[in-house]
Amino acid sequence: MSLWQLSCVICLKPYETEVEVIDIAKTGQEALTSIASLKPQVVFLDIELPDMTGFELLQQLDGIPFKTVFTNSPQSLCYQGFSFPMPSTIW
Repeated sequence: MSLWQLSCVICLKPYETEVEVIDIAKTGQEALTSIASLKPQVVFLDIELPDMTGFELLQQLDGIPFKTVFTNSPQSLCYQGFSFPMPSTIW
């Protein structure tokens, strides 16, 4: 588990009675597979993944039936999200 992944788990610790971490993906492709099989209610999504951006990942999905929380976004990429059509996204 990377330092970033560990910090996400630690940040969610106070909410462990309300939130269950069901998977941690290291790449966008792993995330796509996990999202398809686990069908989460909320996805914490890093904007800069090793193999794609978080926006590219979302574009590959057939609909977005979950809430999305973007993390670790540099300001230059963050602005792209405001024009991305995601009514269920948390900003």
